[in-house]
Amino acid sequence: MTAAGPPPAGEPTGGGLRFGLLLPNAGYYADPLRLLQLARAAEDSGWDGVFLWDHLLLDRATRLPLVDTWTAVTAMLTGTRRIRSGPVVTP
Repeated sequence: MTAAGPPPAGEPTGGGLRFGLLLPNAGYYADPLRLLQLARAAEDSGWDGVFLWDHLLLDRATRLPLVDTWTAVTAMLTGTRRIRSGPVVTP
């Protein structure tokens, strides 16, 4: 394991979450397939988790496309083996 990032792919991390990515659910990332591809790449690179914002609306002027967080998380988890995922904030 290196001090600057996740351990090499396949190296055990002690069972706990140590390295995770936080991604928005808006704009470029408002596509479950794109998020699945990113989750697979993160998993293959040794990251432990990929988490998403839980925004339903940004500011009205921005008008970015949004994806439902739970739908995207489900897509990421069905297409990966060990990575953890979920929304950052949920009711």
